[in-house]
Amino acid sequence: MQKLSAILIMLFIVVGCAHKPENMYADVKDGVVLIQSTQNEQNGELGAGFFIEENLIITNYHVVIGNKIINISIQDSNYVWKTTVLSYSEEHDIALLSIDDWDNFSSKEKWKVLEFVSSKTAKVGEEVYAFGHPWGLSWTFSSGILSKKDRLLPSSTSVLFLQTDSKVYQGNSGGPLFDKYGKVLGINSLMRSGNGGSYGFVIPSDYVKKVVYDLKKYDNSMIMRLGVSLGLTENREYVTIKDILYNSAAYECKLQKGDIILEVKTAVSVVYQKVKNTSDMVKELLVLNMDQNIINIMIKRNNVVDEFICEIKI
Repeated sequence: MQKLSAILIMLFIVVGCAHKPENMYADVKDGVVLIQSTQNEQNGELGAGFFIEENLIITNYHVVIGNKIINISIQDSNYVWKTTVLSYSEEHDIALLSIDDWDNFSSKEKWKVLEFVSSKTAKVGEEVYAFGHPWGLSWTFSSGILSKKDRLLPSSTSVLFLQTDSKVYQGNSGGPLFDKYGKVLGINSLMRSGNGGSYGFVIPSDYVKKVVYDLKKYDNSMIMRLGVSLGLTENREYVTIKDILYNSAAYECKLQKGDIILEVKTAVSVVYQKVKNTSDMVKELLVLNMDQNIINIMIKRNNVVDEFICEIKI
C-alpha cells in the first residue's frame, strides 16, 4: 500500500511540474524563431515563426510579404540565418520558410520541432500562452485564456479564428499559441484593441495543418475554394448564395445564385450538418481531411430540395 501511495505521489509531482508555465516555456522556446524581414538594409519588421518539421518554419504571410531579405534567429544565439520562402497562401495568411544554410544551422543551433494539438479539443476558458516579439520586445511569453472559438471576422471570411485575451500584438504575428501542455493550438495572426483592452485572433491548428498539407502538395490551398459568396435570406432564417465565381467548383456542380443552403456534408462531418448561419457554412467548408475535397450540399431552389455534389480542385 505504501509503495502504491509513493508511486501516486511521484506521478502527481511529475504531471504537476510538467504543466507549470515555466517548465512549458523551457520545453518550447527552442522551437520559436524571431523573423526579421526587410525590403532593404535599413527598413525592418519583426515577426515570429516556429518549426513544424526539420528545416520548415511556418509564419504569417503578412510577416514576409514583399520583403527581399528574410532572416531568422533563435533565442540565446549569436547567429542570424537567411531564409527562403518555399510556398505561401496570401488568402489564408500562411507562409512556409526554409533556412538556406541548413547544415551549418543544424550543427550550431539548438532547435526543436513543435507539435500541434487539434483545435477541436480547445475549450473556452482554458489557459493559453502566446510567444513572440510584441512591439519589438523579443522573446516575450504571455498568458491568458481562450475567450471564443469559431470567431468570424469581416476582414477575413475564410477563417474561423480562436480568440484569446493573451497578449497578441504587432511582432507576435506568425508565432504559436500554446495550450497548457505546450502543444500548438494555432498561429497568432491578428489583434483588436480599444478602451485599454485587446484580443488576439489565432488561426486554428487544424486549419493550419490542412493549408500546410496543400502548400506542400499543390503549392496552393483548397480551403474555401467552393467559389461562392454567402448571405442571408430576407427573413434572415437561411443562408443563401449571393454570387458564384465563374469556373469554380460551385459553377461546375451547377449551383446557382439565390440557392438556399440547408445542409452540408464533408469528409470531416460525415453526416449532413444543418446550416443556420454563415459561420456554420464556413466551418463546414474548412475541408480538413487532406485529400478529401468533396462537398455535398443540400439546396432549396424554387421550393424544391435537391442534393449537389461539388469537388474542389486546384
